[in-house]
Amino acid sequence: MSGDQTHAYDLVWEWAEDAYEGLLSVFFDTNGFLLDQILGGLNIHLPGGTGFKVTVSFDKPAGLPAAATDVVDINVLLGDGGALGALRIVASVDVDSSAPAIDFVRINLEQKLWLTEISVVGFSIPGLNNLFANSLRNLKLIPLVPFPVDRTTTDNIVFKNADVRIIDDTSPADQDASALLLTFGGGSPGDKSAFTQSFVPPGANSTIVASMAWICRMISPLINKALGFDEGTFTDCHLTHSVRFDQEHEVDLTALTITAEDDDSLHLVVSISKSGFCYSATGTVGGKISIDVDPNTGKPTVAVHVDSPNIDIDIPWYCWVAAAVIGALLGAIFQSLIAVIIGAVLVPLIMFIAEQVIEGVVNTVAEHIANLLNNVLQPIPLPAVGFKLITQGAHIDDVQMVGQIQPIDTAVVRATGTLVVPNGAAFDLDSGRVGKRDMPSGDLAVLGDRLNRTVEAVCGARWARTGLRDFDALYRSALYGCAYSAPNPIGIDDLATLDPFGSLFGNNPFDESLRIYGVRTNEGRWAAVQAVEVTFGYIRFRYITWEKPLASVEIVGDFPCPSFTFVNFGEVAKPGTAVFVPSPALGALSVNATTGAPTVSTGTGAQADPCVQFRDAVRTVAPKNTPAKGVDPVTEAIRALPLIEQRIGNFVTSVVRPRPTKARFDAKTNGFGTGQQAKWQLDGTGLGGPSGDVDLGGGAKAHYELVGMSVNLTLNVNTAVEMLLAVTVVDDAANVASAERCVHYDPRCPGGGRVTPVWTDYQMAFLTNFGVVEVPTPAPVIL
Repeated sequence: MSGDQTHAYDLVWEWAEDAYEGLLSVFFDTNGFLLDQILGGLNIHLPGGTGFKVTVSFDKPAGLPAAATDVVDINVLLGDGGALGALRIVASVDVDSSAPAIDFVRINLEQKLWLTEISVVGFSIPGLNNLFANSLRNLKLIPLVPFPVDRTTTDNIVFKNADVRIIDDTSPADQDASALLLTFGGGSPGDKSAFTQSFVPPGANSTIVASMAWICRMISPLINKALGFDEGTFTDCHLTHSVRFDQEHEVDLTALTITAEDDDSLHLVVSISKSGFCYSATGTVGGKISIDVDPNTGKPTVAVHVDSPNIDIDIPWYCWVAAAVIGALLGAIFQSLIAVIIGAVLVPLIMFIAEQVIEGVVNTVAEHIANLLNNVLQPIPLPAVGFKLITQGAHIDDVQMVGQIQPIDTAVVRATGTLVVPNGAAFDLDSGRVGKRDMPSGDLAVLGDRLNRTVEAVCGARWARTGLRDFDALYRSALYGCAYSAPNPIGIDDLATLDPFGSLFGNNPFDESLRIYGVRTNEGRWAAVQAVEVTFGYIRFRYITWEKPLASVEIVGDFPCPSFTFVNFGEVAKPGTAVFVPSPALGALSVNATTGAPTVSTGTGAQADPCVQFRDAVRTVAPKNTPAKGVDPVTEAIRALPLIEQRIGNFVTSVVRPRPTKARFDAKTNGFGTGQQAKWQLDGTGLGGPSGDVDLGGGAKAHYELVGMSVNLTLNVNTAVEMLLAVTVVDDAANVASAERCVHYDPRCPGGGRVTPVWTDYQMAFLTNFGVVEVPTPAPVIL
């Protein structure tokens, strides 16, 4: 049944096992954590740049105590295919709520480590497994997600608390997942034990489901503000009492409900009434709201299917007696009511609520959460791995968004870009140079000619197929588990297939596969290449090469501006401040930037038809033959348009937001071992102790907090300032490296984006560009 997926939590965010694998791979690869800090701390020293592969299972192993709940089973193979050994860590995931403003989801190694195994070729150390277990307990935790919380908040978009549940599905379906269970202000935690099977679909590793109750808590205040109602008029997604809605047309809103139904859609019902001399009229319209994802932006977009309006006009008996009056009024009444009820109120209102209110909330849920989590400033023992949320699909039951979690790479990049490699040439991924086939530093070479070509790893380099294609989502440890004994050389047909039509029409004759290959360069670095353009004379490769374990450090972090995708999330724009931007279907019209009204006119001065562009576009795609019985070709043609073209448009505004005064800066190291320590300076002043203040000049000050390898800065400034931030890192082996970074802070964040307009602004744009306009009826002549 609809509404059951979250089991009374406001929002549930499920991760599949491979989402954990990606995040843990990046975490173990960060600052040489696995090789240097864990294994190095056990006096196990593997060659620099040794790869590893992480696998995760949510199946609870046999033999664990009853207290072992919410268990993750982590296996790590060292070297190619485990040639150098293996590690196993079985522990529980829980939430540390000891800090006042953070709920920290972690793998608890200190108190809930249930099983360890370790074997490393060439290191037969007595009691090694006990040493491994003790080192993990001293490590205390593996960070997953820190949630900033306010335990007393009533704000619908502020986290109140977080919990976690490992779903170990014991049915034949084996749909396991890790569920983050979130409660926002105004909500209460649900039933954690009710989660027994994952809702993450095949092909995704992350799904967010927002409960209808939470959606209603966010939508209801927006609708009250947008429609000019008193607080409480629209509550929990339904109208509590009739209210005068349109003063100009004397229309009352009598019903407005939004519900989630089992047909994978939101159902919206609107009813209005209007009365006048010798008549009363009611109108009701229903609609279904489904969610799709815009392939160009990756943002959820609503599709609205509006039912035919149901109009009921009642004329009292005493008006029928005066037949002459009725004869005179019928034309005026019916024309006026149809224009007002259908064209001016019912249809635009249902579109307004769907596209401007509901979509605004749904469209920013995932982005809002990602921004909150990736900018956590509260001190935590170890830096959590950042990630991106890539929305791939969405549907309503409550409201579900399907996608991918992409870890943000922490490895230092040596070189990246594109290389054009002619036939017979080699290229060096360590330096980004292209040269002769026998260049001494080459890693890959293009051999042969035209269709008889291969790409070969040379000079001791090795490469492997990764099975990946999304170059922007790459992180170094994603290459570790591949088989670097792949066929060498690889044929041109692995990189691209011949497209005969391409050469016939003068286009690129090859269709690139966009396969990504991992490379171990002859200088010991990890790299990735992708053939992005194949021609008969050359191949263009996109590449990235990560630095090998040399002692180096860089400073990462910033004072980020807030997102401008939807600039008034949780609010409604003030009347007249939003600019209407027509959809592509109406975009050919010249529109006044202030009023949104079309400015085109005919040569004779007659009013131009504002719908002509849209109507002509529909006619061109509507079938010319006789449609099947019951099929409306125009409706089908409209629904075949992209979602963004099925609406009148959106409302945007420019806005200046205050830039946050707090930011975290991390010392991202490469090639360091155990015992890393960071010494920070700000404008030449050494930062000592756990916290303190630095005078930046001109009355500006910075407060700092040192946490591990990070520094949190809080500024007290009124104007733009520049700061020189510097760090020096040393470790137990006396490795040392330094970095500097000029940080510019401007308290203003100018930008622009979508807004939720007030109803009157939307209605004007609708009637001007898309709606049925009321036409005055000539005065009747009574004989």
